[in-house]
Order: sequence, then structure tokens, then C-alpha cells
Amino acid sequence: MKNLASFALLSVAGAISASAAISDNLVSYYDFEEAVSGNGSAIANRVSGGASATIFGTSPTSGFAGNAAFNSTGTDGAGNTSNRSALIVGKAANFTHTSTDAIRVPVDTTALWGSTPVAGAGFSISAWYFAAIDPNQAASQRYFVFEDGTNTTQFDVSFGSQAAAANATSLAMWAYNNGATGAAVQATSSVGAWHHVVHTFTYDGTSTLMSVYRDGVSTPATLNFAGFPSFTELNIGNARDGQSRGWDGMIDEVAVWSRALAPAEVQGVYNLGLQGEAVTALKFNVALSSSPESGGTVSGSGLYSAGQQATFSATPKPGYVFSSWDGVFNGQSASFSYTVNADITAVATFGEDTGDPDGDGLTNYEEIVIYGTG
Repeated sequence: MKNLASFALLSVAGAISASAAISDNLVSYYDFEEAVSGNGSAIANRVSGGASATIFGTSPTSGFAGNAAFNSTGTDGAGNTSNRSALIVGKAANFTHTSTDAIRVPVDTTALWGSTPVAGAGFSISAWYFAAIDPNQAASQRYFVFEDGTNTTQFDVSFGSQAAAANATSLAMWAYNNGATGAAVQATSSVGAWHHVVHTFTYDGTSTLMSVYRDGVSTPATLNFAGFPSFTELNIGNARDGQSRGWDGMIDEVAVWSRALAPAEVQGVYNLGLQGEAVTALKFNVALSSSPESGGTVSGSGLYSAGQQATFSATPKPGYVFSSWDGVFNGQSASFSYTVNADITAVATFGEDTGDPDGDGLTNYEEIVIYGTG
């Protein structure tokens, strides 16, 4: 069940803290909860006042509730079945690799960051995707989660697979921009499993940096290109118009922001999906890390409701001692309770254990970490 707290409510609640709402500057959010099908049918944008998406073609459907033996007759006319019973956040959009069919989302970069963006402007695109390739599909098919559909030859944003063999168990996903420049995401996406992708774009005044995150983690697919992307719509579940690279499976939680999400926010959006929560749910993301990583472990990272009390801990490894927390946790002990009312990013610092209980002139750090004799 999705938590469908309205975006308007979140904007008010976000006044609790400047870092409170992942939904800040959210301009489009399609959760595909309503049952909609048929060429030209509209799919609601959950952001108040946002433009609806439109089904193009006959095969895409919204409000898909899952089917363990879905008959996925697609481009190849295979007529075989695939297991689409697993859902991520409520219902989803369903696709069957059919010709140029897609769900078209109006995303106008002029509205996102102006006809000529200023330095520091940015935007982000997020989606969950589930490949359920028909076992009888022909080899060398390509499957696209999204690509801008402004024209048939040029594209400024794209995320899809390389050619996949029949009965493929995983897809090699690539991100493209600026018409031809591409980068491997460096992580195959398993068929029959949900994965999350976020593209962020940041303009520095002369060029645009595109960063790609998969399942909440930054990937090597980082591209920098001159100028800035310009398009008016995204094809969800297909490539640009006329390319016949339809998705085979499900897509959910498509969202667009008129700013570049920070890494901790990307992790927060991913965590929301894992918990079956909508992007607009009022949750706060706590992202903890250790410095150095070899010095100890931290616990307590995750999503929390507003006002929820949680326990956070930093545990040193042998040869180290806890030193301090930074950020809003500065001054806290290694383990403590805290009431969460905003997104939090904090680092626990560990130092060398300088104790010498056996009096041999070597510290615990030297014996355990340096010499391995402790």
C-alpha cells in the first residue's frame, strides 16, 4: 500500500528543516496506481498541477497488479508467459516490448531550468524497472526504460540495455546523452528483479555533468558534455520515437525534480521504494558512514518517520577507538538516541587505540593493525 501524502502537504511540512523533504522541487511523479489503458489515455501526475502522462499505442497499461503467468505477446508474437507477480510500490505500469508503444511523460527542460540555464541549475529523473523478458523473444533485442522522444534521431537522455540474447537472465544497462555519448552502468540488471535508476544533471555554465545511480549507489556512468540537454518529453518504456526498443516488464515510481538530487537523497528515494513507500511519503533519510572505513562500523542508517526516536551507534574495530561524530551528531557519544526530524548525513570518526596494557612499548593499534600480533 502506498503512502500517498500529498505533495502540497509535504511542502508545508518541509518547513521543519531546509533538508527535510526529498520532494522539494518535485515537478512530476507517476505512481501508476490507477487502471488505465488504451491509446491516448491519460495517467495522473501526483504533483498538484502537474501535467498528465499519455499512453501511446495499445500495449502499455497502468494499474498492473501483477501476474505470475502473464501472456507477453510482444513484437515477436511469442505468446509465451513471464512471471510478473512481484511488485515494488503498489501497482505498476506494464509493457510488452511492442513496437513503438510507450507512456509519454511531458518533461520540458525549459520549464526545469530555463531556455538557457544558469550555472548550478540541474534536474533529476528517477524510475524503478523490472525486466520480465518473454522466453521466446528473438535474440539481439534492446530494451529501454526511458529516452527523450523529441525526435527520431537525436536524444539528450537515455537509459536502456545493450542487445540481449534470447532467454537472457540479465541485461547490460547503458546510459546515454548528447545524441551518441554513452557509458556502461557497470552493473547488470537481473531479469525478474526490481532495480532503481536515477540520472542527475548539473550545469556549470558551459557544460553538463550527468551522473547515474543504480540501486541507490553512484556508478561509473558519469558523463560531461558541452552545452545542456533540451527536450520536451520522455518516452517511458521505449526509446526515442520510431526505434522499436520497447521495454518488456514493469516500470514504476517515475519522478522528475527540477534540481540535481544529492547522493544521500538518491539513497533516500531508493530506500522509500524498498519499503513500499511513495516518493511523496514524509520520511527522513539518515545516512551514516565511518572514517576510516577500516576503523569501525556504524548502525542506524535508513528511513524514519517525522518525530521518530532512533538509536545510532559507532562501534570501533580492534585497534581503534571511537573519536567523534560530525554534523548534527557532533558531541554525541558512540551510542545514543535521537529524535529524527530532518534528513541527516553524519560520519563517525575512529582513531588509533594508543593503549598499551601489556607494557611492551607497542600500542594496541600497532600490535593489532600494523603487526597483527595482538
